[in-house]
Amino acid sequence: MVLLPKMHDGNILTYIFQFSLLVLFLCLCSWLFV
Repeated sequence: MVLLPKMHDGNILTYIFQFSLLVLFLCLCSWLFV
């Protein structure tokens, strides 16, 4: 399940950074709508 485009193939740090931003965004949205 890849939601973001693979612009930096093989760059695990970039993938982790984008994934952490996605998780943070989802947590913020769930906190606002609870």
